[in-house]
Amino acid sequence: MTMTSTTAHPTHPSGAAAESLLAGIDLHRRFGPTVALDGASVEIVAGEVIALMGPSGSGKSTLLHCLAGILKPDRGEVRYRGSRIDTLPDEVRSRLRRDDFGFVFQFGQLVPELSAIENVTLPLRLGGVGKRQAEARAREWLERLRWTTWRARGRASCLADSPSGWRCRGR
Repeated sequence: MTMTSTTAHPTHPSGAAAESLLAGIDLHRRFGPTVALDGASVEIVAGEVIALMGPSGSGKSTLLHCLAGILKPDRGEVRYRGSRIDTLPDEVRSRLRRDDFGFVFQFGQLVPELSAIENVTLPLRLGGVGKRQAEARAREWLERLRWTTWRARGRASCLADSPSGWRCRGR
């Protein structure tokens, strides 16, 4: 499994390294006798966009699920803005995913009847954000992730990682 970043780790104007936004530290996770993660570590700073790549079964989804707080690692720590989240109750981790950060996974997390913008605004709306504000925030993130490039190619609803490529809706 490898991770690539689209940006160098940003620094503050003072020249100091930027603070870690999300970090997985020495993560271990097993499913019965199968080892999914064996000491994986990753650090993501604000403004960084990463791509996690590797063959099927290398632990990519397990790592993302641990970072998102969907799965708890058997050993290791997950920190968001410096605070441990892997020890928080499920409802608190769910609220963090809804309100603070999110991931787009390859299976099941997109509503196929919704466009890309509608899928991105959905958690914001569920969190009480008004429609116009939610759409503005969603557009900002989709543009930041170069969604407009995909849109220009007629692939406006391409939003999922998938071993076989992007999952798309032509809307």
